Amino acid sequence: MATRPPVRARIGTGAAALAPAAALAVAAALGAGSWTWPIAGAALAGLAVAVAALVLGRAGLVGPALILLAVGYGARLVSLDPGLDGRTPLAAAELVATAELAYLSIALRLPVAQARALVGSRAVFAVLEALGAGVVAAVVLAAAGLPSAGGAGGDAVGVVAAAVVLGLVALLSRDSR
Repeated sequence: MATRPPVRARIGTGAAALAPAAALAVAAALGAGSWTWPIAGAALAGLAVAVAALVLGRAGLVGPALILLAVGYGARLVSLDPGLDGRTPLAAAELVATAELAYLSIALRLPVAQARALVGSRAVFAVLEALGAGVVAAVVLAAAGLPSAGGAGGDAVGVVAAAVVLGLVALLSRDSR
């Protein structure tokens, strides 16, 4: 009989997936201007669907959660006057990190042998992919002539945060003997 990975690995990766989703939902709701309720509603619905996906272990709910989060953030951008802001690279990275870590958390419901093969490579890939999304979005903002919200300091904080998340995922996925 195949054993399951420790529950704390699923909880840790699930919490790591919900942290950027919550940050995105809050940013969308707080910066919504006159459209506060519809934007906040979409963003918070996305967060609720993400929680449901992780609690129920349903990968099919991750996509709709991401769509609702993106709609909330996109509606926030529409309500702004130039339409883009310096937080856009961070929002892109948050969406990618939420997706990858949510799918990883759900995959950790597999038997231990299969889950162990996923954790290391998938966690590294998730961090690199989120950082890449942030860099691409920053390049697009720079090409549009808009500054990044955090500048080099904000980028450094993002890299450190990504490394911390990777470390937590690796720590939580270790065999608990």
